[in-house]
Amino acid sequence: MQGQKSQDSLECDALVMGGGCIGLSVANELAKHGQKVIVIEKDAIGHEATWASGGMIRSFTEDVDNEEFLELCIESQHLYPDFVAEIEKDSGLNLEFRTEGGILPAFTADEEAALKIKCAIARRHGSQAKMMVRAEMLGIEPQLSAQAISGLFMPSDHQINNRKLALGLGQALLKRNGKILEHTTIRSILRDGDRTTGVMTNKGPVYAQNVINCMGAWTSSLIPEVTVKPIKGQMLRVETRDEVIHHIISWHPYYLIPRMGNTIIVGSTVEDVGYDKEVTEDAFESLKRSFAKLLPGVRDYKIVERWAGLRPK
Repeated sequence: MQGQKSQDSLECDALVMGGGCIGLSVANELAKHGQKVIVIEKDAIGHEATWASGGMIRSFTEDVDNEEFLELCIESQHLYPDFVAEIEKDSGLNLEFRTEGGILPAFTADEEAALKIKCAIARRHGSQAKMMVRAEMLGIEPQLSAQAISGLFMPSDHQINNRKLALGLGQALLKRNGKILEHTTIRSILRDGDRTTGVMTNKGPVYAQNVINCMGAWTSSLIPEVTVKPIKGQMLRVETRDEVIHHIISWHPYYLIPRMGNTIIVGSTVEDVGYDKEVTEDAFESLKRSFAKLLPGVRDYKIVERWAGLRPK
């Protein structure tokens, strides 16, 4: 058996490795059902992929080729309003959950054909998705480029303030008597024969009946047989004089996400470069070009934030 329990060692029913939105959500659900839960996070909670993401919740807009995965996404999205309401009630935070929907413009006949297929799949699963002609699209988003020949309106495209979600989940977990160990590095998995019994951290051992891996892009560092690697994404946040868009605008791989305070999230690059989180000028220019293509009339804006994060693949 690795590690010997001492009088001051930590023990719990469930130990969650990773304090992003997935790990914190799992921890909250377990704590709600009476489990003694500890979350271990190498930085501050919610400061990796959760912090860097766009906070979009959309079952059909991403890859819809895998039917089983699509069904899982649809079911998850149906649970989201109640989930948000519960976390807001327990944390006292407004998580900025928005349900205006999204628009996917097409600039070519091939893009339009692909959107028609996506629309058909969404409608087959009960969505009110619909194709729009240019005039109809510009009627609800006047700043959108008139070069777009048509577009897909996806009412199921929702969003949440991902950074507030992490804070809310953390506060809700503490209210449910969960424990969060921030700035704590997990060095190894503790085992007794074939059974996992906990983890060894830089601050000592933590023992648990169940150990749950929510480490995202860092999963393989502790469990090499599970192959996960980081995919870098760089993003911007711009501030505009007025609220210039009301819906999520998506033109793969780029998107614009309107946020409170007349700001817009502009994302995102997709880079297979390991654990590099450097913000680069090439990506900066690419994101600015995508913003200009989608909203060519919006020139009165300033860039207020740039960042990069690592998605797990």
